[in-house]
Order: sequence, then structure tokens, then C-alpha cells
Amino acid sequence: MNYHQLVLSILFLLASLNLQAEHQTNTNNLDSLWTVAIEHGKHGRFDESNAIYRTILKEPGLSEELTRAAYLSIGNNANLAGDFKTFYDCLSRYYSAEELVQIKALADLPKDTLIRPDRDVAVAYHIDSIFYDGKFRGCEIRLPAKIDGKEEIFVLDNGCSRFSAASESFALSHGIRPIDVKGKAIGVMGEASMWLGIADSLSIGQMCFQNIVFIVMPDQDLVNSFMNIQAILGANIFRLAGEMDFDNKSKIIVFPFRQQDLESNLTIQDDGRHFAEVEVEDDTLQFQLDLGCASTKLSYNYFAKHKDLIEATAQADSSFAGGVGGVSRVPVYRLHGISFKACGGCFTKQDVIISTQKETNQGDEEGVIGSDFLLSFDKAVLNLRKMFLWTE
Repeated sequence: MNYHQLVLSILFLLASLNLQAEHQTNTNNLDSLWTVAIEHGKHGRFDESNAIYRTILKEPGLSEELTRAAYLSIGNNANLAGDFKTFYDCLSRYYSAEELVQIKALADLPKDTLIRPDRDVAVAYHIDSIFYDGKFRGCEIRLPAKIDGKEEIFVLDNGCSRFSAASESFALSHGIRPIDVKGKAIGVMGEASMWLGIADSLSIGQMCFQNIVFIVMPDQDLVNSFMNIQAILGANIFRLAGEMDFDNKSKIIVFPFRQQDLESNLTIQDDGRHFAEVEVEDDTLQFQLDLGCASTKLSYNYFAKHKDLIEATAQADSSFAGGVGGVSRVPVYRLHGISFKACGGCFTKQDVIISTQKETNQGDEEGVIGSDFLLSFDKAVLNLRKMFLWTE
């Protein structure tokens, strides 16, 4: 069983155990504790969540089923927080050493860290327009960073939800050392083989990120005909950096030394993806926040719910879907003049794609907030450690 398969099996098990735990904790007057622990975890407050699970574990007469659910929940929180040693320790209670070989390889790595000056760090970003079939398709945010002593341009993409990512040729030429972890990376169009590697250091401005794990994929699975992506700054960089203030008029990202403590309005799922509540017309829906997606869109789940109305009123068309697993034309519908209200701002998009096919990595979300949403405001404040996005 590889790392990816094991994590998926744990997530399915947790979902099952949490449902059972909800009923059983209710009979033991622990339901409120369990609910609060889950809520803290959803908002990225992993230390608070785990403290509650450890309180539950001290309850006399706690069933073996609930004990296992609590330990696996602590482990999953640790996994999302990048604490692979605790993740391994929790899993090793219930899985054999043979099943955990690849997670042990992660647990044995030095912990990722950020060394930064006691002042704000400002870094200029630039926007690359994406064209496909001669049509403008959206934008991606690119940021300069130094790796192995060389300055390169990275795509900013929290949708790379566990680690950063690089093509195999990029990894081999920039000192990203292999870790004994192999498996599959799941993307929009399917799966791609991958191995994990570690970069000793990566610098953004005057900030030095150490021991950064990368997903490494064959060039053909990351570099494609419409986006020249060699390397991605993924969720582990966002987590370590904390607050990022986007000044979109000046095209500068400020990483403030003194970070704001704003109210959380984002959540994180067990697979590491980030979500926000979005108002679309009269509905409040769950959207994935994915800065690697060039264009805000509505998903297959939205299409399935409103299929008859969309087919009667929207314009049928075809577009592309691209990312891990390749690029493919897909049937879509287009709506015009749709407003998306989220995170303190309202973004009206004149041409909105509605997917009519379920993507490989899609869950229950009904749309995706892309980079065009964030870039449409003069200023945006994003913090994926404290789980908030606010726009001005």
C-alpha cells in the first residue's frame, strides 16, 4: 500500500468512525467535545483540536472504537499541519510497519521551517495570461524564488494541497533530493505517477524556507501545451508563510512580520483542500479556493442540481480542462454576468463556465474560486494557517 492509498483509506475510515462516534459520544455526554474538536480542525486550529481529542482519550471506559477514531483524528490533524512524526506515531498504533514504510520516510525527515527577518518582506509577482485555441482563458500568479542558488519563477497554487510540486527535470537540476515515497498524484484529468523529494532551502525575498517537500512528476504530466509550469509553490509554503497581503495595483505580495488575527472564513478538508462559502444568486454554496485555477467556475455538482434550467437557458460550448493527468476538451455551458460574493467581496464574471463532467479530484463542492477572484480586488489578505481570506 503506497502513501497515497494509505491516506485515502484512513480518510474513509475516519469518516465512518466519526459518524459512529457522533452517536456514541452522544450517549457518553462527549458529543459537544467531539463536535468542537472537529470544528477546530476544519478551521486549521490543529493544536486546539488535538487538545480536545486528548481530553476525550482520558475519559474512563472510552470504547476501543472511539479511542481509535480519536488517535486517527489527531494523526490526520498532524498530517495537515506537516507534523509527520506525530502522524506516524498515531497510525503505528493500528497499522503495521510494512504498511507505514513510506509515511515513516516522511516522519524521519527534518521538519520544515521558515527563517525570516523581523520586518515585512515585499516581493513583486507577475501575472501570466493563459491562451488555448487562440482564446484567453485566465491568469496564473507567478512568484520568483531561489532554489539551489538559482532564481526561478514558481506558480502560486494552494490547490497543490499537500506539498509543492516540480517537474522531474526541474527537480534533478535544482537539488531536490528523492525521498523513498512513490505513488500517484490526483489532478483534474486523472492520475500521474510521482515521487517525493526534499529541497534543503528555498528563498522568497529575505525569507528562507527549509526542508520543503515536493511532489515530483514526469515532465509530460506537469508541463503542457498551454501552461509552462515547471515548479509550483504549494500548500506547505502557504502554511509556513502565514499571512500574504496582495497589493494588486502594485503587483506586490507583502509577507508581514506582525500578522493580523482576522476571523476565520475558510475551512480545510481532510485531503488538504481549502473551502469558502460563496453566495451565487440566492444560494450559499461551498467552493474550493484554488489559486492554481485560472478562472472561477461552477462545477458538475452545480450543473447536476440545476440541469434542466441550465440546458434551457445557458449556451452550450466546449472548453478545456488541464492539469495533472493531461489536457482534454470537455463539454460545458456558459452563463453571463454571474456574481460571486465571498470573503468580504463581490466579483461579477461576465463569462462563467459550468462543467458538465465530474473531475477526478472533485468532492462535494459546487464551484471553484480561482486566481481571477483574488486578483479582481485592489487588495486581498490571505492566511492559510489561520484560515482567512479578506478582500477590499
